[in-house]
Amino acid sequence: MGAFAELVKAVIRSYGHLLLDPVMGFLFLIVLMIVGDQYRRIETNEKKIFGQALNKALPQTVKAMAFGLLGGLLSSILLVLIGVSLTGSGIQYLLPVAVVLYLINPRFLCFSYAGGILSALHLIIGRPQVNVPVVTGLVACLHAVESLLIRLSGSTCASPVVLQRKEGDVVGGFVLQRFWPVPLILLALTIVPETSALPGDVISLPDWWPLLRGPVPQGPGVPIFVMTPIMAGLGYSDLALTTSPEERSRETSRTLALYSVVLLGLSILSAHVTWVQWVAALFAPLAHELVIRTGIRKEQEGKPYYVSTEGTGATVLEVIPGSEASRVGLKRGNIITSISGMAVTRQTLSSLREMNDVVLEVVRSPEDPQRTTVHLSRQGNAPFGFFTAPMPGDQPLVELGRQSPLLWFIKRILRKRT
Repeated sequence: MGAFAELVKAVIRSYGHLLLDPVMGFLFLIVLMIVGDQYRRIETNEKKIFGQALNKALPQTVKAMAFGLLGGLLSSILLVLIGVSLTGSGIQYLLPVAVVLYLINPRFLCFSYAGGILSALHLIIGRPQVNVPVVTGLVACLHAVESLLIRLSGSTCASPVVLQRKEGDVVGGFVLQRFWPVPLILLALTIVPETSALPGDVISLPDWWPLLRGPVPQGPGVPIFVMTPIMAGLGYSDLALTTSPEERSRETSRTLALYSVVLLGLSILSAHVTWVQWVAALFAPLAHELVIRTGIRKEQEGKPYYVSTEGTGATVLEVIPGSEASRVGLKRGNIITSISGMAVTRQTLSSLREMNDVVLEVVRSPEDPQRTTVHLSRQGNAPFGFFTAPMPGDQPLVELGRQSPLLWFIKRILRKRT
């Protein structure tokens, strides 16, 4: 274990100097700007719908940078310990293919789909030249770290929504979105002319390492691995309609972690058993698609969590940080059962806008029947600072579904011609 401990220390040292490199620092800033723009869009949409931003772009971007650096370090350690190598792997094809898939549907901007397609093409027609175990292993490692990032921060950028499900019912919920800039360190094989030319900090590892073997460069000399920095980005998008954002992100994290472990096992096995490469190549996109579709179906068809019933109770969908409602302890998921002694109806909820003082009878949650009384006092002209879930018959505020960028571009061209 001493050699692998030294290897981990070497990765940490290299990662500490990574952003000091001018090229990597520049690439990191570009990806960070793209990530920041995504959070700016979230902030703009929330202002448009609710009149104010619940998730401000700057703190979300700073948080994403911190978690992205942590995720990048963990990814780098995992990738180096397994022995994922850039040399002859075909990893360079992943991003262009992922971008093409994005133009078809934004949710296909994921290395699991690009890696599966590239691996399948290689196995079927021999082109492009990719190392299937290495490509699928990279996908597995990145998704493993993504599952950890989702567990740590997946629910920290939850935008409330009111939308219509397939059955026609209008429900409240949350769109969960997180984006992380992830600098990585991977290995690359190179040839040094003579043994005497080896640097003094070379780490000798067992003959069975790396677990994912790539092609060895030809030529005289000694092949050694060197650490090479690359820039990547990870993203997470989810929907919480049947449970809280915290529980939904935990469920997704567990499922994605299981997917990663299975795919990594298939990748390592496929490096030794050729026919398993077919299994790994197909598992990468198909299992990922199954995870996505299963989650969407659960949220679209399950019992909604954020709904209100006239005369019975209104579920609190969101509480604005720093507001009067936040100060008195009103929380997301609380159920308001009466308003100053009156039954909860559309009319009494609307009348809150004109009230300066109000007493709310509140049940903590559907799972916890504990009751409490909350007294709200308006501070100047400021609203109380909470939103309730829709009642039957309410209209949706948003419509989910992102149009294909390619289809959008074609429609725009056709409109100009007509």
